[in-house]
Amino acid sequence: MATTMLKINLSLSRSSIPKYLINSRPFHLAASNLISEIMEKTILILEDDKDILDVMVYILEGEGFRVISTQESVSTAFVRKLRPALILLDNRLADGFGYDLCLSLKNDPSTCCFPVVLVSATNRLPELAETSLADAYLNKPFDLGELVRLVRRYA
Repeated sequence: MATTMLKINLSLSRSSIPKYLINSRPFHLAASNLISEIMEKTILILEDDKDILDVMVYILEGEGFRVISTQESVSTAFVRKLRPALILLDNRLADGFGYDLCLSLKNDPSTCCFPVVLVSATNRLPELAETSLADAYLNKPFDLGELVRLVRRYA
């Protein structure tokens, strides 16, 4: 029985993707592996603290998720093209506020369907999450088990 090979190109518009996030490359999948590869869930993490970011990436990759991460804000066009299963969004980023990005994503018909979990140490987090239309929030410092539970619930 011959194995059918399909070529899938994951390239996105280079103008909309920060160069440090994704190196687009074509890859080949055997037809028998196609469904499991496509169903791999992508989590987008935006977190300004490198140590916290590294831990989140490590934990979620260990749980089997594909993780794209950055310490800076991204455009709604980037999110639209990436189509993440979930966005973990720190409220304080190097170049803006997660609250503003979340509100932009939720008010855009092409990105409002992507779940967003707002992450912060602020004591106003419940209020910020509600007014930014976030699907959930995660207080810092957080328990790693709670992180995984939230990701599994919304991704």
